[in-house]
Amino acid sequence: MAAAVAAPGRSRPSRLEDENLVFETSPGVEAITSFDQMGIRDDLLRGIYAYGFEKPSAIQQRAIMPIVSGRDVIAQAQSGTGKTSMIALSVCQMVDTSSRESKLSVHLPHDEILVRTMQYLERASEDMLTEGSEALAAT
Repeated sequence: MAAAVAAPGRSRPSRLEDENLVFETSPGVEAITSFDQMGIRDDLLRGIYAYGFEKPSAIQQRAIMPIVSGRDVIAQAQSGTGKTSMIALSVCQMVDTSSRESKLSVHLPHDEILVRTMQYLERASEDMLTEGSEALAAT
């Protein structure tokens, strides 16, 4: 399936080509094949590239923009396809960084997913954080 991106310092996982994948999507959902084309804020875009992402995985291409635009999204895919980072990137794009008030709450079913999501959030949002910013997460 589409690839996950290895954490900094780890070797990059192999990637199957997106054209070999089959998707069912709702009408009007288009694949956006680059982060630059998604209209992602500059500070988050820097974090995405600093983390090592080069282009969105197949599921990210189809789900980030609908999530950011406020649509309800059900995204199913095999392990390692970019679902966790899809959630983290969408949340970072949607959050209002103009105030220091609490902005979001993410509820996840498993500690492993929670830890990975927090790692993505912290790394991708480095340039977005203001002094005194912090994150709280729980399962």
